[in-house]
Amino acid sequence: MKYVLILEDNRRAREALAEAVRGISRNVKVLEAENEEEAKQYLFDYQISVFVLDIILTNRVPGDVSGIRFAEKVRRTEGYLFTPIIFVTALADPAMYAYRNLHSFCYLEKPFSMKEAVELITVALHHPAAERKKCVEYFRKDGILIAVDLKKVTYAQACRHTLIIHMGDEKLDIPYITIRQFLKHCQADGFLQCSRNAVVNRNYIRSIDLPRRYIQLKNGERVEIGPVFAERLRPGRVNFEKTHPRDGQTKKEHKKR
Repeated sequence: MKYVLILEDNRRAREALAEAVRGISRNVKVLEAENEEEAKQYLFDYQISVFVLDIILTNRVPGDVSGIRFAEKVRRTEGYLFTPIIFVTALADPAMYAYRNLHSFCYLEKPFSMKEAVELITVALHHPAAERKKCVEYFRKDGILIAVDLKKVTYAQACRHTLIIHMGDEKLDIPYITIRQFLKHCQADGFLQCSRNAVVNRNYIRSIDLPRRYIQLKNGERVEIGPVFAERLRPGRVNFEKTHPRDGQTKKEHKKR
């Protein structure tokens, strides 16, 4: 699934563009934000493939360039240094600033046609930077934002309204996060769900024992497989395609059963 974030304060314009972008593919989901605060939340909840940002978000404020200020935050956020950004603008100077300093992919000059916008966003979705896998995810605990390196996560399990993230000898407890929310955070890249309350990092799987319903990890730990998920993990029904979180390269891991 690819996510396109549209930051536009004009509701009609935003909804019209969102509807047009949804027609690109069933694998494209549109996230809509009216202001910077809404857009900022999406940065941590999803892995955005393309940003479409209106430069002026508050017309009543002279000289407003809130869209550019948000783009600066995007570029300072882990994993978004080269993600395509498309600016929507009628101002020449801010657009040139965006090109020079924010590595803008392109910009849509108002007024623009929906056909033009869709064609540009489609190209941006196929840009190599839009395919990059997220290496770090952020979780909130006690009001503090904690960065978790997904490459180091061996498995995660939910217990008593708390998500326990295992990273070798380390454990991180995040309250009120479910397994479903964890997979949503990580876009499920590289993780295999083996029960309602547990997921494992495919890179750390040594073997899968279906008769006894457990996954053996390379560090010696075992993770139980739920009855329903055991059927899903039968040979031919699961794709053991491993993804390196940094460069997106894949390789087949053939298991002996």
